Amino acid sequence: MSEQADYIIVGAGAAGSVLADRLSADGRSTVLVLESGGSDLDPMIAIPKGFFFLSSGNRHSFMYDTEPTGPEHVRERWQRGRVDGGSTSINGLQYERGNRPYWDALERSGLEGWGWNTILPLFLSLENHELGASPERGAGGPLDIRVTREPDELTEAMFAALEDYGLPRVPDINAAEGPRAGYLPNTVRRGRRRSAATAFLDPARRRPNVAYLRHAHVSTVRFDGRRAVGVQARTRGVLRDYRAAREVIICAGGIETPQLLERSGIGAGEVLARIGVAPIVENPHVGEHLIEQRHIVYQAHIDRRLGVNHRLSSRFRQLLAGAGYLLTRRGVIAGGVYDIGGFARLGPGYLGPSRLDPAGLDPASTDPASTDPDTFVMMNPLSMDLASPTPAVSKRPGFRLGAFLLSPETEGSLHSGGAQPDAAPVIEPRYLEAEWERETTRRMIEAARDIASRHPLAELFVEEDAPGADVVTTEQAVAHAWANRALSHAVGTARMAADGAGVVDATLRVTGIEGLRIADTSVLPKQPGNTMAPTYGLAARAAELILADR
Repeated sequence: MSEQADYIIVGAGAAGSVLADRLSADGRSTVLVLESGGSDLDPMIAIPKGFFFLSSGNRHSFMYDTEPTGPEHVRERWQRGRVDGGSTSINGLQYERGNRPYWDALERSGLEGWGWNTILPLFLSLENHELGASPERGAGGPLDIRVTREPDELTEAMFAALEDYGLPRVPDINAAEGPRAGYLPNTVRRGRRRSAATAFLDPARRRPNVAYLRHAHVSTVRFDGRRAVGVQARTRGVLRDYRAAREVIICAGGIETPQLLERSGIGAGEVLARIGVAPIVENPHVGEHLIEQRHIVYQAHIDRRLGVNHRLSSRFRQLLAGAGYLLTRRGVIAGGVYDIGGFARLGPGYLGPSRLDPAGLDPASTDPASTDPDTFVMMNPLSMDLASPTPAVSKRPGFRLGAFLLSPETEGSLHSGGAQPDAAPVIEPRYLEAEWERETTRRMIEAARDIASRHPLAELFVEEDAPGADVVTTEQAVAHAWANRALSHAVGTARMAADGAGVVDATLRVTGIEGLRIADTSVLPKQPGNTMAPTYGLAARAAELILADR
């Protein structure tokens, strides 16, 4: 393979795969993609419900330990994909694009070209939606989106309760605004996971102007003065240099990207000094402004044999479900983690940041009269065995609801632990410190109980399994959220901001450096909710910007 290309892309996840496809499509430029992980041929990756076997870590993942944190002062383990397609090959397949107010707030903060009217057409160009084209939905693109499910009585009861609560049912939650609920859009094609690799990377790799190298972990960006001219990568134990004639584009994600910058000499002076790296450009924002999400879980036991527990609650039943899936590519195994998704407004009085946002954002959620959602809700006609040390379906029928803040504001930090590429990062997570975040977390539990009390769920309800009837105060609700794992949606560690208040500008160029851009979740200055779909849109926008400069 060539060791020089016009563009070098670091990472083959959601962003890197889209960029590989779009930058190479017209044949005018050569592209080299370097992926730290290996092949995605593991059958568990292709099976949508294989998520449950991939979510505890394996050879397809980076696993990171945080610093001790939370009420119990324990280390958490964060997971990210390290494989063809990155985290899109191991995640829960949920495709939510971020609401219009989120993208418009970016543009109002001074980030020209990032408003909804610019981003929406890019989403549409990517999508091949099951429901067909509309002004808010794409068809004919490479990324298949599925929203239908097999009829289920418990699922219909949940929809009815959600509607009675005030979340009207819509065919496509991405093609509507305001409070709403519907089947969760999943990236699935004919019963198989549609990852960034299968949708974008594989077609790009078939072109003669694209080179792809697995097991190539980039250690540093190489510079000529303050111009990025390539990268150094460790490929199967050997360090090799790769040169970029035009640009290096980092798509390594919210955890790896700030570490790569710091190892390359871009970061806060004290961090670079601690890890023994000479500065190229000092920037105090690298690795700061880390925003992650915590969630609440509500689970209830019901008195009828409805839902899917009876199909998955034993090894034998799981084998039967698996055999049915292999024969038909249908059934409970053919969908993502949750079936229902929705957007809710839970926080009157504290509907957004309680202080001026450091990135200059002014989301509409600060307006007490706004109806813009501040919470994402998920429901399943399934309940888990809460006593099991590993994920296991309960033998009793029930349903489950999860909820999290769309755009929390509490910030942590993430920095390189050393100059070597395998040095563990120093992750200092923080959560739910603003009063509005804490109060809205309590309201999530109240909302879950309210939904469970509405017809026809109320007629099925027996008892609350989680969080437990004794969880009623704000402090108890926050403690419950801490007891659940973080959501693998970290953003902000190389944030995009106007007027030099971040790491990249609105064109995704790294401040103070030529020939280097970042196009992954690390540049998002605020949480959009789930991050897979926004990253696809971000990468499509990055491709536009890069090709405009060619």
